[in-house]
Amino acid sequence: MSPKIKHFSVITTAGLWFIFAVYFLYFNGLFTGGRPLIFERQSFGTIFGPIIIGYLIINHHSKPKENPKVSFLTLLFCLMGCGAIFLGIDSFLIKKIISFPVGTVIVIAGIFHLIIGYWTYENLPWKKTDSNPGLNQKDFDYEIINFSAVGEVVLKVNSGDFDVLSSGVYKVEVTDAAVQALSESVLQGAVKRLQLLNTLPQTDRDKKGQEYVKEMFNEMEDSSIYQIYPLLADHEKYLSFFYDGDLDLKEFVTNSINLVDKNLTAKDLEKAYFDNTPCADFWPVVSVYF
Repeated sequence: MSPKIKHFSVITTAGLWFIFAVYFLYFNGLFTGGRPLIFERQSFGTIFGPIIIGYLIINHHSKPKENPKVSFLTLLFCLMGCGAIFLGIDSFLIKKIISFPVGTVIVIAGIFHLIIGYWTYENLPWKKTDSNPGLNQKDFDYEIINFSAVGEVVLKVNSGDFDVLSSGVYKVEVTDAAVQALSESVLQGAVKRLQLLNTLPQTDRDKKGQEYVKEMFNEMEDSSIYQIYPLLADHEKYLSFFYDGDLDLKEFVTNSINLVDKNLTAKDLEKAYFDNTPCADFWPVVSVYF
């Protein structure tokens, strides 16, 4: 059974118990003239029970899926499973107060909860990060990316193997991140080149800056000019990676770009950049991770 099915079986089972606890403690009897249990017996369990179950569900869903881990939710499922098995066997075989079918159902429910408890303990990663999904990959998850694989793709492209970007050997997220990293490398190189002009007089500096920017634009197609967005944006990670926090350098680069084309602003390029660079929503600068 796949980790994804196991994960959502755990979440679904715990969710059903959450719904049952909310109804039984807070609403049972409310619509038939009775009083919910919370009004009859106020205790820590009746007041906070559903809240605790809800927290355990959210915690299991969002916690890192790395190694097997015994959690409170694991213990809760195992306790319920053992309790149900004992109750079924005791009530049918020993006390003879329930029928065989009912006892069997209770025992099966107990075994099921033990299985769910074990799946909770396994804590398997249900969002795949492995490479080699084939060309037919349909589910993208840019929040979880194998950056080691991104580094491999970048190395291959830099060695002249451009086919790796469309071969399907790597996940779409990986190749998209690699394209973003390659773009970041070009932009970083352009900034370093412009930084070397600091020693020139202002007039010569501005003139050379425009020349360098024009050369950079000439290497880009008109449809990919959005790639310069990180150089114009004020995002903290862009400032740190491309300019090392040097605001004067950023101002010089921005002015050089505006002198070449005053219509190129961060606001105008933002939508196109994120539409074409989906990894950037989660990883503004991917190059720092490999």
